[in-house]
Amino acid sequence: MKKCPGSLSFSQPKPDIVKCPDCGTDVEIWSDEATGSCPSCSKSVIRTVTQSCVDWCKYARECLGDDKFKKYGEMKAVMRKPALMAALSVAVGSDARRIEHAGKVASYAEMILAKETHADPNVVLATAILHDLDNANEAIREILIQVGYPELFSREVCDIARHLHQPRPDETINFKILHDAHRLAETEKQWMRKRTKGAGDSFAPEFLTESAMAVFLDLVNAV
Repeated sequence: MKKCPGSLSFSQPKPDIVKCPDCGTDVEIWSDEATGSCPSCSKSVIRTVTQSCVDWCKYARECLGDDKFKKYGEMKAVMRKPALMAALSVAVGSDARRIEHAGKVASYAEMILAKETHADPNVVLATAILHDLDNANEAIREILIQVGYPELFSREVCDIARHLHQPRPDETINFKILHDAHRLAETEKQWMRKRTKGAGDSFAPEFLTESAMAVFLDLVNAV
């Protein structure tokens, strides 16, 4: 077993205890996993508040290996999506437009993420859901801390949300996916008309990734 450079002991997965939200039973979730099964009610329990070492340790990829590290990120992003959507609903109250918009951006981001294997799905989905909040940086940071994301993660999400409409040179793949997912969401009515009525054949959103264009063409050409 490889020794973690940031630790005095060998890096090994260890069990953490998370309360089942349904029945209150202690559920054992290993430190390199995002979910566990409740021994009492058999419900799937998500690690949304407590952090795994995989969330914050800079040696996590090295310890787990690329494949398991990527799988963990994808699983955790999907599992935390409902928690983030619930937090957004509390923050915006009865503003159904924002909730619907966040859901659309997140859905398009997931389509692009399926083609962009080097992106961080946690960053992308968290920003997709929370980017449209008032007083964005403060509100986003508060929700991310509540859901259990570390400070450095929060900084990246806030930075992307802050300048989402003003791309800078050499943007990260996470930013590019968010930008393109947002373009798909905000131009949806235009390209949907193109698909259903053949109107506006010259219309196509401007994207920063080829993957977004591929998603757009798939959607437009869908039967």
